Amino acid sequence: MGGVFISSSIYKKAPFGTAIVVGFTEAQADVQAETMRELINEQLVTKGYLDMRIKELELKLTQQIKELELKIESTKAETIKWVAAMLVAQAALIASMVKLIH
Repeated sequence: MGGVFISSSIYKKAPFGTAIVVGFTEAQADVQAETMRELINEQLVTKGYLDMRIKELELKLTQQIKELELKIESTKAETIKWVAAMLVAQAALIASMVKLIH
């Protein structure tokens, strides 16, 4: 099939689906069409792939949330220990001051 074809990026259809002949050989048009197909396919993702990635991210977030909750609990326990120790120290100091005054 001789003649010249346009690439798919500027493809126009004439009546009855015939190609408009403009400046490219059929081989050049085929190469351009294949290149465009490859570029498009590299950018496309499937719903299955997106679902898989969402599940991976949800799992990762769930794990990170659990780790943070454990750190918060640990920090809370440590804070309670410090506050309790300070209350005991304060009570001892007040008791000592009361003894000195009387």
